[in-house]
Amino acid sequence: MRAALALLPTAANAFAFGISCWVEGTWEAPYAAQILDLEVTQYWVVDTLAFSGGTDGLIHLADIDGGGSLGSLPAPAGVIPTGLAWFQGDFYVCRQGDPLIYKSDGSGGWLTFLNPAGTSGGTLECFDIFGDQLWESEYDGGQARLFVFDSDGTGAVTIDLQGLPGQVTGLAVYPLCVDQASDPFGGIIACCGDSPYFYTYYVSGTTAYPEPSGPTPFPFPVAQTTGLACSGTPDGQFFWSYLGTDGVYHVSEIWFDVNELAPETWGGIKAGTGE
Repeated sequence: MRAALALLPTAANAFAFGISCWVEGTWEAPYAAQILDLEVTQYWVVDTLAFSGGTDGLIHLADIDGGGSLGSLPAPAGVIPTGLAWFQGDFYVCRQGDPLIYKSDGSGGWLTFLNPAGTSGGTLECFDIFGDQLWESEYDGGQARLFVFDSDGTGAVTIDLQGLPGQVTGLAVYPLCVDQASDPFGGIIACCGDSPYFYTYYVSGTTAYPEPSGPTPFPFPVAQTTGLACSGTPDGQFFWSYLGTDGVYHVSEIWFDVNELAPETWGGIKAGTGE
């Protein structure tokens, strides 16, 4: 990792709005053509970062700590994935403009089913707020939303994301420490292309409540965000991929202070007061 890009959460760089975030390390992937979407998997038993290599036609597996290559597998023929998820031992991919979702079959091939988001889908994520399901972003008619559905594309519900300026290019869903049985509650952090902000939401049922303090500015300028993934634990560790202002794709280990939201404020957020 390159400590030169590390930012510490001190008064000097604390943000005036949005939840706090800071970068602890950054790496590149010279073995890949691009870095499009990210997913934390257990492909090699331990946590591994997977991402689409874009135009190289591969899904790459990387060391989560330093970005070293751990291998790759072919993406579906002719498909450059814009969305990638790891779900119950299989990879799922989608691409904008394609009406299908592709599921790895365990032997190097891919199965398909109709995409609940049609041809407007963007990124993919997997999380268990409602039970293990896939989450896909969509932007249509000026409105960003999520489709949440089962692993065969059935049972889809939608969640509107207010305030997003365009198609989601980075999506991470993360757990919050609440009673999931009585009131399923989780967090979402999303990025949109060249917009320089992380947009945070809190999800209860099928409603997403925006973070009351607003979006969080990026810790440094980038040309475009290409992916976001949560480590799967409630401690605030995420991974953020982007095309840098230097024209190179990077992945940063980024931490968000997701515990800034105190339990006593949940009721206020749901009531629209943010108190």
